Amino acid sequence: MSLLAAAPFIASRFRWLVPLGAADFTGDGVAEIAYVRTPHRDRILRLVTLRGDRLVEVADLEGVTNHAIGEEQIHGGIRICNGRPEVIAQSAGRSGVLAVRFEDGRLSARVVGSAANEGIWDRLQSCDE
Repeated sequence: MSLLAAAPFIASRFRWLVPLGAADFTGDGVAEIAYVRTPHRDRILRLVTLRGDRLVEVADLEGVTNHAIGEEQIHGGIRICNGRPEVIAQSAGRSGVLAVRFEDGRLSARVVGSAANEGIWDRLQSCDE
């Protein structure tokens, strides 16, 4: 194994990012990587693409998280609905579940459910909101 590319350093200990997956969000035929930067603090969803040996930011959206302190699991991921990829994650306050798409050169989110609803994560995998 060898390092292909890396995102910029977060520059502080105990700061981390949580990958959600990769898909062609922009429609250019190249997969972008989606991750949440510091899900407990900054709560920023980022899309990056590989250019040479660098990961270059395509878009970001504040107010998105996919993990809470003390939880053992990551919430969310990527689904394909109507042929288009969407990130499924939580709002920064963790009450709403978001579907995030890349549209018109930016990320846009819509609330698709309540994080309090039992089974919401399984239900959202099928694109039934």
